[in-house]
Amino acid sequence: MYRINPATGIVTDLAEVPILSGYSYTYGAVYFDLSSRFYVSANQTGTIFVIQSVQDLNVNDPMDSNLFAYGPSSSSNDGARCPTAPVPQEICDNGIDDDGDGLIDCDDPSCSGVMGCPELEASSGNEGGLESNNRLSQKINQRNYQRSKNNYVFNKENAKVLERAASYSVKTRASGFDLVNFMPIDILSETVAIEPTPQDLLNITNATEILSVDYYRNNERVAALMILKTENGTYEHTKYICNRLLGAELLSVSTIEINGQNFIKSIIKNPDGQIEFVLSLSARLTNQEANFSIESHWNLDRYEDDTTFYNFQIWSNSIDDLYALSTEVLRLIEVQRPIIDYNLSTPPPVFVKKGKYSNGVLSIELVNSNNSTILHLDGGVSKTETSDIEYISMDKPLSNEFLSSHSIDTGFIFDIGFRISNGTNDTPDDLFISDGPWGIDDFASSANVLSFKITPTDEG
Repeated sequence: MYRINPATGIVTDLAEVPILSGYSYTYGAVYFDLSSRFYVSANQTGTIFVIQSVQDLNVNDPMDSNLFAYGPSSSSNDGARCPTAPVPQEICDNGIDDDGDGLIDCDDPSCSGVMGCPELEASSGNEGGLESNNRLSQKINQRNYQRSKNNYVFNKENAKVLERAASYSVKTRASGFDLVNFMPIDILSETVAIEPTPQDLLNITNATEILSVDYYRNNERVAALMILKTENGTYEHTKYICNRLLGAELLSVSTIEINGQNFIKSIIKNPDGQIEFVLSLSARLTNQEANFSIESHWNLDRYEDDTTFYNFQIWSNSIDDLYALSTEVLRLIEVQRPIIDYNLSTPPPVFVKKGKYSNGVLSIELVNSNNSTILHLDGGVSKTETSDIEYISMDKPLSNEFLSSHSIDTGFIFDIGFRISNGTNDTPDDLFISDGPWGIDDFASSANVLSFKITPTDEG
């Protein structure tokens, strides 16, 4: 940080800003508020940082700096603010959304590092990669049931450690690729890469090959990356589709700039309180397999049909680690074949933050980031595992509130998949939820199943 004397033009180097140390982002928009806080935006990630009481700083004074907000990326920006205009600040322990961004207390990035707001480990690649869709809900529930029944727990102490080989970042001579050719190693500082690949996904999804890595720093998992090869379209599961109806929350959706391209990044709060930064992309060979084309969409139906994809799901408890891993993934793809084009979607401006289904009613909290005036819903409901899908459609008015609650009467269901939009061509939001896992244990010698009937639920 530098101070410039407007009368003399003398420039004084105060010190390095601690929260920015070690990064090489382009910092575009900067501005002050009424209380002499100085705000700085990183163009690539959209992260806004704050430095407290800059008017009191002298050379080499300790600086109080922290995260402030996560916004969209921007390749060209500037910042200004009226000198008397206050910026609302989040109070981290009162249970109130003080600054009006829809995030409360420890969910707000400005509370990071505050005592009582601990950073939790990122989830494992052994657990991820399996958020249900309609076609596979029963198989997925069965897989989860079997894991629970057998008390399956991944043990990282017995897992393989991946190290950078001599072939790392080297173009393969053969026409095919091994998934490890695209896996970043030694990119995150002071981390160890452990392989927790969930091979049981191959039995129930459209993936034909799979490789996942958990990244540990100081024995804590800070990120995970899953690569899946599919041969009939993109991988059918994304980390944000149905978790929001099973206790997770989608805190934010915006963009992150990598290689001059705006990818969608989302911030998810898992049911156990973990906050993760998530990015998904897929690569397909094109131009007679001489090049790669990159696709990244919020909605699965936007991807190219009937083609082979290399799918990447990346998540971390740090936006900076997410940026580093995603950048390296694209570089490793480029090593194998030049990337000829990008086909990317914009984030949905209206999306479900969280929801739940209970006794025939779907309750959702909706984020309306662009003052949309209407909510349009299309969906399909199954009353049982074997019944036909019943289609529903409805419109509901929206206020200009950033966050609002809505109830949708669905009746008793086995599963529901639905899409919400704001009635324009903006990216819609998709969600899916199915009934909990269950099964029949008929292995006992005395077991004899005489009848098996599936009927709709008719009471709570």
